[in-house]
Amino acid sequence: MRKNVWKTRDVKKSGRKVLKNNFATLLMVSLFITLIFGGSIGNRTGYSVFKSTFEQIQNVRNYRETRSESQIVKDELDKILSQYLSGNMNGFIKEYNEKNNVYSGFMFSAFNFISNSEIEIQNFVKSISDDESKIHSARAVLLIFTSIGIFIRILFINPMIVGEKRLFLESLNYKKTKFWTIIYPFKLKKKRYKNTAETMLTVRIYQLLWNITIIGGAIKHYSYLMVPYILAENPHIETKDVIKMSQTMMNGNKWKAFLTDITFFGWEVLNVLTLGLVGLYYSPYYIATQTALYKELREEYKKEELYKFELLNDEILFSNQENLEAYPEEAEKKKHYSLFRIYDFVDIVLMFFVFSVAGWLMEMNLFYFLDGTIVNRGALYGPWLPIYGFGCGSIVLLLNVINKYNKSRVITKIEENPFIVFIIVMILCSILEFMTSYLMEVKTGLKYWDYSGHFMNIQGRICLENSLFFGVGGCLCIYIIAPFLQRMFSKIPYKTKVMFASILAFVMFGDATYSHFVPHTGDFITFE
Repeated sequence: MRKNVWKTRDVKKSGRKVLKNNFATLLMVSLFITLIFGGSIGNRTGYSVFKSTFEQIQNVRNYRETRSESQIVKDELDKILSQYLSGNMNGFIKEYNEKNNVYSGFMFSAFNFISNSEIEIQNFVKSISDDESKIHSARAVLLIFTSIGIFIRILFINPMIVGEKRLFLESLNYKKTKFWTIIYPFKLKKKRYKNTAETMLTVRIYQLLWNITIIGGAIKHYSYLMVPYILAENPHIETKDVIKMSQTMMNGNKWKAFLTDITFFGWEVLNVLTLGLVGLYYSPYYIATQTALYKELREEYKKEELYKFELLNDEILFSNQENLEAYPEEAEKKKHYSLFRIYDFVDIVLMFFVFSVAGWLMEMNLFYFLDGTIVNRGALYGPWLPIYGFGCGSIVLLLNVINKYNKSRVITKIEENPFIVFIIVMILCSILEFMTSYLMEVKTGLKYWDYSGHFMNIQGRICLENSLFFGVGGCLCIYIIAPFLQRMFSKIPYKTKVMFASILAFVMFGDATYSHFVPHTGDFITFE
């Protein structure tokens, strides 16, 4: 390939355009990867690769010179345990729970279970690694944890790197690329997974061997730089061809790519100073720049008709089609349902009762599962919890009004982004729950729910786990449940629906009137 036909400032500018096209989704992916894998699974800069490889070799030499075999094994076990079983959030959550008297709720129970499991494993490892006579057992444990880490890397992380690159590639020209594009290689029906996993594993082995030479490792990092992007475009290319195509693509471009990485050094410093917070922007920005670079190199590669250029055949991925905002594969899925529905008022009323009864059944089963007691939850005597009906019904009604009178492109874009909808629904439903709790307590002097002791609660009226549940439930309601119910209700004659809705409204009104004079109270119904 011709050398230096691209400029650093141009690819960084194109990278910022990629971020602008899909910033919310790319930010969410970056956050997800940070929480699940403890950092970006994308390629690090060449500067970081060189530095970390050199440090690893020096550490190994120091270990051999100053530590006994048992101490080396123990240190390695501590490092693996720290990486796979704990994390920076662990101590923070423990401290928060103790300081704020958090002692119940699903999030507390889940964290407590994980924390206790971690302590048990650490105690076991410590007991065998502290004893010189049990060095063979310690080696076995080290081998097990190392094997688990390797299998996680091979089976999940490596393919997901390709999925991450696919998401960024689609964001080059399309503004509606979805979060779950990161599982692109795992769609087994298209035989993507096996070849992707094999190729990425082969490249990792080659890179590991080259890292021994330090300088060679940094150079080969750039030779293999485009491997995940080539796989993201066409996951069916054979391993040897992918590697050779990447090497050919990077011929004459490795040094300039390294200099481009150096321009991100300031971001790396800021990332360290902010304890990784800046990384939520820096990581997707860096990968977006790499993506823009792949586009430039790909165009030149195809123009010069280099090695097996015809295999880079996803032209739709790089086309600028005016009337297509999502990649066709995603657009095809949207034909199965439409977010922009207009709901009949009677259907919304019936949905209110469906959600009210569903909420009552859910809470009744939850209490039975936790305490083995059947409880008629709620402020009313009937089998319904109106707060669920009001929450979901209000969302559908609001969506109905927006779809009917909306002339704003901004609102339309918000509706089409599940992440933004999730945040909005979570906030609105949390406000509704807080106000309902407050008004009911002022009116009756009774508390029908109390989240005191739950993680991140406000006055016991709302808590984080419930708010997250409302956000997820609201999105399910908007995208799946409400359209499904509308299809079911469309099969019922209109007059029958009106009659049924009227009867339910009359019965609930009677229940509410009676409950006003004779409040519904009891164990697990009201809280002191």
